[in-house]
Amino acid sequence: MNVSIIRIDEKTFLDWLQFQGGKLIGIRQGDYLKTVELIIEHPDLPFVYDNCLIPTITPVYTKECAEDGNVVSLVRVDPPRKN
Repeated sequence: MNVSIIRIDEKTFLDWLQFQGGKLIGIRQGDYLKTVELIIEHPDLPFVYDNCLIPTITPVYTKECAEDGNVVSLVRVDPPRKN
């Protein structure tokens, strides 16, 4: 088996997800096979009162492809940016 632990810093991870400037609070294996759940604090996400359940969100992205099919850009559209 070829296996390794992959280490990614918080800033890079949040930049990939387009939640720049946010804070990664927690990470865990999801209930579903092959999913990871991230707990992120960011102004684009819903406000949650203390002692309330944190909502689960699946971000939606649109992509633009070049004529050869390679992805040129990826933009988060949901949750929408507030700034």
